[in-house]
Amino acid sequence: MASSGIFCLEGDWEDGLDSRLSVQPLLELLDALNTDKKPTRSFHRHVATRSELKYYIGRWTKAPSSKYNVAYFAFHGLPGGIALDRDDVTLTEIAEILGRGAEGRTIYFGSCGTLGQPEADLRRFCKQTGVRGLVGYTETVGWSESAAFDLLLLPELIRGAALKPMVARLSLHHPRFVEGLGLRVATSAWVLPGDATPA
Repeated sequence: MASSGIFCLEGDWEDGLDSRLSVQPLLELLDALNTDKKPTRSFHRHVATRSELKYYIGRWTKAPSSKYNVAYFAFHGLPGGIALDRDDVTLTEIAEILGRGAEGRTIYFGSCGTLGQPEADLRRFCKQTGVRGLVGYTETVGWSESAAFDLLLLPELIRGAALKPMVARLSLHHPRFVEGLGLRVATSAWVLPGDATPA
């Protein structure tokens, strides 16, 4: 797949009005570092409410998949969901919002613990939505470490790298990130790493 782009929705990281934390500079850096000599498109919006989340996901699912093949949800997280300003949204609810509009695309949750769910639940999300893959973390994610790892992970996702070999490659070359952050990748057919014990 040719280099495409990132659709990014981001929540507030801190309560103060003067907070400058944002993944937007990271997206700009990824564009500057692009070695394919094709510009990496990125769409970035801050969202704080369920209605804003639904609105922008709707815009993404209507855009051609060749334009934004990766969705990057940068929020505080919880097992099986993300945290908005005053609301938690579960993966089940996000799957309902997506419908089949994200079919063939990849969704990356840059949030603490969102993929800390039973394997069957993650596979069900992928099957229901038709997404190519679901990528995220099972552990608490530190800002600096996750930002550094994003520079390695996001280019792989944008290029449409085969997901199983991608996990193996990242595990081999960057085990501290993969294990420390609890990287997890799911498709409708498999989850890596899978559940420690049978469901």
